[in-house]
Amino acid sequence: MLWEKFERTIPPAVRFLDNVIDINKYPLREIDEITHANRKIGLDVMGFADMLVQIGIPYNSEDALKTGEEIMCFLEEKSHASSERLAEERGAFPNFPGNIFKKPIRNSTATTIAPTGTISIIAGCSSGIGPLFAISFVRNILEGTKLLEVNPYFEAVEKERGFYCEELMMKIAKQGNLAGIDEIPRT
Repeated sequence: MLWEKFERTIPPAVRFLDNVIDINKYPLREIDEITHANRKIGLDVMGFADMLVQIGIPYNSEDALKTGEEIMCFLEEKSHASSERLAEERGAFPNFPGNIFKKPIRNSTATTIAPTGTISIIAGCSSGIGPLFAISFVRNILEGTKLLEVNPYFEAVEKERGFYCEELMMKIAKQGNLAGIDEIPRT
């Protein structure tokens, strides 16, 4: 079911990013020309580390690498198929002749590994395919107020396993990682 939802989001995302190329205002004529000639777009993922926490796969494991490869291969395959369908409707990118693609395609690239720091904060998820910024940290806000932030998926696991407490979260925030913290179960 999740793969089906993921697959359904890809065609409108490809179309949207292709539309952005046409509606964008470019600061230089040369940028405008090369952007339209290649029509590069860049679909990516956010929340990869959050997903791994939710499904119980350690970020630094072979299973995580395999999962990441499956996701990106799927995204690459489906985004190229969407770009091929878009080329049938709107034409291939102008620099297509002599390119590596066998079938006409609308966009010379369809995926990327993008920095998603700010947008992931807005979306409330981990950034891109990178690891969690922090499991727990203290955010300094106005007038010296400190706000304890805990990754919601890690917090859910802690509560489910019965070891969540604010003192432990502060300890993790101060230390910056889980290494050597005896209160955290190893399994």
